[in-house]
Amino acid sequence: MKKQNMIIHAEYKDDSGHLANHSHLSCEMVYVKRGKALFTVCSKACTVSAGQFILITAMEEHSAEALENPYERYFFTVSSEKVMTELKSQLLTGIFLRHTKDSYFVFECSAFKGTAEAILEGLMREYEQQQNLSEEYTASLMRQLFILLYRHNRQIFEKQNNLNFDVMLKVQNYIEEHFMKDVRMEELADQAFLSVGYLSHSFKAYSGYSPKQYITQTRLMYSRELLLTTDLPVSSVAEKSGFSDANNFIRKFKNDYGITPKKFRDQNGKG
Repeated sequence: MKKQNMIIHAEYKDDSGHLANHSHLSCEMVYVKRGKALFTVCSKACTVSAGQFILITAMEEHSAEALENPYERYFFTVSSEKVMTELKSQLLTGIFLRHTKDSYFVFECSAFKGTAEAILEGLMREYEQQQNLSEEYTASLMRQLFILLYRHNRQIFEKQNNLNFDVMLKVQNYIEEHFMKDVRMEELADQAFLSVGYLSHSFKAYSGYSPKQYITQTRLMYSRELLLTTDLPVSSVAEKSGFSDANNFIRKFKNDYGITPKKFRDQNGKG
């Protein structure tokens, strides 16, 4: 299997731009160089202007539309796991783990605009050219970027690190590694050395979802990836995503996305 890089996709765009509502397992980062755009993340709207940077965490439904042209921006999708590994500091990684229902972060970069744009240009070059030790150089640039974001937007980072971080991160990682199986609340409580009730309360404060909701959301996101990237029948997608049966999967998928898995696949070009 091909090793996944930190940057999954990168582009510099200067069109009027409309991004249809979607979600994915990677994080999305957009820096607006000129113009202004309206981002809608999980039905909550925010305006991102020139000199600002928005990070949208994995699994969040979002769309974007230009409000002011020319609308020029750097656009990246990145592996949360890879970025967190390279950032190393817990002070910086919390923003990648807050899977809340309004989980986006807008950072002000005007005080270091020139430096930020130079770093983003460097990330674009490394993505496009893939030179020797490209991942190592990408990691160093990403660290510089997020240290600067932290220095100038400290309150955003600190808010994310006050929620029993280490224990909840361990539970989150356990869910993301085992969601294809039958994950029981007792197992999660054992991982955290907490009671089931206290775990449920703490995890919801940390993530915006109860553990059971987070398991379901992770399974649904994985099922979307399978529907878009494989020709597996819906019953097999359900099984591989951790659902007990196809009918249960179809019902939950339709409840969340307003469409059946088959129609979702048909409308997005697979099948």
